[in-house]
Amino acid sequence: MNLITNYLWPRAQGALLYQFALRELQARFRQSFLGLAWLILIPLLTLAVYTLVFRFIFESRWGQEASTMAFAFRLFLGLALFNLVSECLMRAPRIISEQPNLVKKVLFPLPILLWSQMTVALAQCAGALMLLFIGLWWDLGRPPWTMLAIPLILLPLVYLILGLSWALAAIGVYIRDTQQIIGLLLSLLLFLSPIFYPLSALPTAWQGWMQINLLTYWIETARQLVFTQAWPDWGMYCFMSAISLGVAILGALLFEKTREGFADVL
Repeated sequence: MNLITNYLWPRAQGALLYQFALRELQARFRQSFLGLAWLILIPLLTLAVYTLVFRFIFESRWGQEASTMAFAFRLFLGLALFNLVSECLMRAPRIISEQPNLVKKVLFPLPILLWSQMTVALAQCAGALMLLFIGLWWDLGRPPWTMLAIPLILLPLVYLILGLSWALAAIGVYIRDTQQIIGLLLSLLLFLSPIFYPLSALPTAWQGWMQINLLTYWIETARQLVFTQAWPDWGMYCFMSAISLGVAILGALLFEKTREGFADVL
């Protein structure tokens, strides 16, 4: 198995990946009056609801920051990254089962299905981040240039998500309950990640436990980069990136090891 060309960097299947991602987008918004505008409207509506609930009903604050706009921007960035994770992991357990005709084609590169899902999720995330960039520019009166370095955060996060997606896709073929379990875990992850609150708001004893959640580091680092214009600690960044790559490799190995039995199960 060529791990790089088949899983980590499927450059040779670029055209196929584009076709599947485009088909996924078209299917998602087919016969929709607003079409691709939903890529912008969905994150805006989600932000409005969460800001209303946590800012005005629960009267949450972001540290010493009293500005509603500052609260909304920080919440928006956390939600954008969480939605990238949720969009991929929620679909992963059933993505192979939904394509039994492709499974039986020996030469079809099944890992592309997860890459396709990731591409669509990245398009949604990019739309949300573009809105955030424009909002910060309008609020601050100048563009937040450090936000252009967000791909430094997204690249390791993409491989972390892909590794988990490959693993869940493989497990989901054999254990159909995986879909329900992941839905529950993602609901817990939404509140166990520093999305509605900064990590510093938690008791010191809890902050160490929160770091077990790998999403915590990437959300906190992204906020640091965007809102304080501070670069991450490069040693920790390389360490966490190595973990993401390790998860991707393990997920790819599990998928490759189990894919021979997919056709028999389906």
